[in-house]
Amino acid sequence: MANIGPAHMINMETDSVGPWLVGIDIAHHQIHEGEMFQVVAASTDLDAGDYLGLIVHTATGYYPHFTYEVSASGAGHVSLYKAPNISASHSRGTLLTKANVDQNSSKTSHTTVRSVASVLATPGTLLERYFIGGGGTRGAGAGESRSGSEWILYAVAATHYYVEFKSSAANSDGTVTARWYEEGAD
Repeated sequence: MANIGPAHMINMETDSVGPWLVGIDIAHHQIHEGEMFQVVAASTDLDAGDYLGLIVHTATGYYPHFTYEVSASGAGHVSLYKAPNISASHSRGTLLTKANVDQNSSKTSHTTVRSVASVLATPGTLLERYFIGGGGTRGAGAGESRSGSEWILYAVAATHYYVEFKSSAANSDGTVTARWYEEGAD
């Protein structure tokens, strides 16, 4: 039993090996609450110098807790930028369908994400950059990387973030996946 306030006791499970409380991390809890979302952009035709990216748009009053990962059959660079200069053509990129990670939940996200396949002229302030290795052609090798950080995105309307994969290999497949949950106005 744990005391969580006057006259409030709850049963808490303990580990079978020792006297440790059993719990789940907050991100996993958000899945259980139906508040974790995911999008995926994919290409099966990347050549050296090609781009695959996500433009993430936050909503006023909501703070997305954001992670992303990139996988590719060939090598490339992965970058995360804040406040890219979004041209009219990029703001009309492909709007991605947000999947609720709890497939039983009807909750929706206030964050929007678009897929783009071309470089942004002014990508914004670089927040993170790394390289993933690969074999160069389909089946010859592959690389994958997940950002080691959870980013809490700025909650002001018209704030954009840009996740970019730039392929260094010809004849490559690639995916960019973003996951987030939101804290805020609700």
